[in-house]
Amino acid sequence: MNRSNNNVYIGLMSGTSLDGVDGVLVELPEDGAAMQILASAYHPFSEIMKSAAMNLQQPGDNEIQQEALLANQLASAYAKCVASLIEQAPDVTVSAIGAHGQTVPVGDDSKISITAFADDLAALLDRLSIPSAVVGGISMGATVALDF
Repeated sequence: MNRSNNNVYIGLMSGTSLDGVDGVLVELPEDGAAMQILASAYHPFSEIMKSAAMNLQQPGDNEIQQEALLANQLASAYAKCVASLIEQAPDVTVSAIGAHGQTVPVGDDSKISITAFADDLAALLDRLSIPSAVVGGISMGATVALDF
């Protein structure tokens, strides 16, 4: 499955179900034809990670630190899902990885740092052994990309 074009992408999502990360590796043909799914993967959250995510759905103590710890675990889960996708299609070159994260309320908005989000991105790239990346985003993602 050797793909020589630059239209191969990975999409990741961990949503409100709080159960794991879903991932898909797709090729988007340049001729506008329908995308082709090359691989898919699911990486379940551990019971500890599920519990941490559930606990953050309600106000509590030390929310910012708990969110940061969960974000690190989420980066690891994303990395495992990406590794699984690449194992299924080892001869492709991935152009970009897009993700929708685990959104949780984290208390006082003034204590949330764009730099912390950029650090999460750096942790994901580090776990995937990706030395450099072109990063972009929309809305707050663009701000994170600029800080990265």
